[in-house]
Amino acid sequence: MSCELLSDLGVFVRRAVFDDDECAHIVREARSSPKTPAGFGKRDVVAYDEEVRKSERVELRAETVAQIEQRLRALAPEVGGHFGVSLSGCQRIHVLRYADGGMFRPHRDQSSEEGVRDAVRERRVSAVLFLNRQADEPADACYCGGELTLYGLIPGRESLGVPVRGEPGLVVAFPSAETLHAVSRVTAGDRFTAVCWFV
Repeated sequence: MSCELLSDLGVFVRRAVFDDDECAHIVREARSSPKTPAGFGKRDVVAYDEEVRKSERVELRAETVAQIEQRLRALAPEVGGHFGVSLSGCQRIHVLRYADGGMFRPHRDQSSEEGVRDAVRERRVSAVLFLNRQADEPADACYCGGELTLYGLIPGRESLGVPVRGEPGLVVAFPSAETLHAVSRVTAGDRFTAVCWFV
C-alpha cells in the first residue's frame, strides 16, 4: 500500500529518515554482526518458538545504535503530535534480521495486563525503520515477502490486514496497544529493520 494511503488510514509515515547510502552501510554492518534468536513475550520469561516468531536480533556497534536511536528520537514530537500524545523518548532499539523463512505472527506490542514487564506496559507508539527494500523478485540487497501487515485500520473491517511495502529509510509508526500487526514469511533474501517503542 502506498505511503499516502497508509497516512490516510492514520499511520504515521515518514520517508527517507535515513538515505539509501546510510541504510546500505547499516545493512552491511548488520550482515557481519553477531546475531541471537529474537524471542517474544510480555512477562519476565522470554519464549522462543519459530512457529510464532522466527527472526534474529543483530548486535550492531554502539556508535551505529546511537546514530539510529538519535534519528528516531528526533521524530518523537512529530509522532506524538500525529497521535495526540506526549512522548518523552524511545526505548532502546532492536535491529532485526528476518532471513528466508522468517516471520512473526499477529501480536500487539503493549499490554496493561497484570504481571507484564514495565518496559512493555510503558510503550505508547511502535515504530519500524526499514533498512532495505522489499521486491517482487529476488534481487541484490532486497527481500521478498516479509510484509509488515497492520490490522484494525479500516472501520468495520478490523480483520483486514493492510500491508506495508518496505523501502530503505521508511519509518512507519502506530499505537502500540491498539494495533495488531504481523510480519509475513520472508520468501527470499534478508529483511533488515530497526524497531523502537516511544514512551
